[in-house]
Amino acid sequence: MQTMRKVIRIFFIVINALLVIALLMSSIAGWIAPSKCVWFSLMSYVFFPLVVVNALCVLMWLFFKRWEFLISLVAILLRCNMIPLFVQIGGTSEPPVSETRSKADELKVMSYNLHGFHGKTEEYGEETENAAKFVDMVRQTEPDVICAQEMLDGNKFSVSDSLKAMGYTYQYSAKTDGRGRPYGASIFSRHKMDYVHNIDKSGRKIYADIRKDDFKVRVVCVHMSSYSLGMEEKEVLQDIKHNDIDTAKTKKLMSKVKRNVLNHEEEWKEDMEEVITEAPHAIIVAGDFNDTPASHLYYKISKKLKDSYVEQGSGLGITYNGAFPKYRIDYIFHSKELKSLAYKRLEGDFSDHNGVVAVMVKSEL
Repeated sequence: MQTMRKVIRIFFIVINALLVIALLMSSIAGWIAPSKCVWFSLMSYVFFPLVVVNALCVLMWLFFKRWEFLISLVAILLRCNMIPLFVQIGGTSEPPVSETRSKADELKVMSYNLHGFHGKTEEYGEETENAAKFVDMVRQTEPDVICAQEMLDGNKFSVSDSLKAMGYTYQYSAKTDGRGRPYGASIFSRHKMDYVHNIDKSGRKIYADIRKDDFKVRVVCVHMSSYSLGMEEKEVLQDIKHNDIDTAKTKKLMSKVKRNVLNHEEEWKEDMEEVITEAPHAIIVAGDFNDTPASHLYYKISKKLKDSYVEQGSGLGITYNGAFPKYRIDYIFHSKELKSLAYKRLEGDFSDHNGVVAVMVKSEL
């Protein structure tokens, strides 16, 4: 009996040690470019679940009053600086009242991947109703600037015309459809656009210099390359969720994820790094980055810009609203000339993403 207990204990220690190694490996993607070794980037997708599992290991060992609780606890403490990227406590969704600052000093920015208004699960045929829901959300939220990804104006209901009637007079999109309506990455603003620019040929990344009184900022709308998962891959994800793994199909899915991670490294170097580094004034970068806060892409951006969720977010930061897995992949970053006063996640059923909103002012205010 004593021997059996010893064997079981050693077994759990080995499993615990493997979980610790996995946690540490999943946390270093930021330091290692995917082109050097893509596996660390792939493991970054399970960083937060591994934190949770290791925390459960700590509780298990404490329950049995064993010193082995230190195995996972030390690993969690070593990478605890990354946990606030996934869950926040104490943020605010509304700017605090100030005697020295007015509403005119604030800039409220919304970012939303609209998914062509096809709903959470590509509910084709409901685009008109979904577009109207989005416009109603804008009416309630009242942002100064909207960064929209996967914008698709409808035949029966024009989002761009509706927004224009609501005061979003200034509109820019990298592409337009056959009727000249915004398509893809688009920026809508209540305030004057001094300059607009296409960052890449795909039309996924654009920016506009926006002036609100003496508040001038470059707003970048970004949609990094997506995984382009078909119904087969989404079914595989659901099967994995229910522990039903098809090796061949899973391998095909991982190949797509691997390619996307490598694409993000290339997009950062060719499209984004210079735009951020060479900005002539304050800059806001908002959009769907299709990568988690443990990724190499996030690490690169966060070295140059601040994350409004980390500054003022609250709760789990999940923004992907579709099928499993759910991550925070939509962000609003800003340069040091600005500070976030408030951050809020917007939940709607007209897209497979949740929107995000941040209120910013100049740092000295």
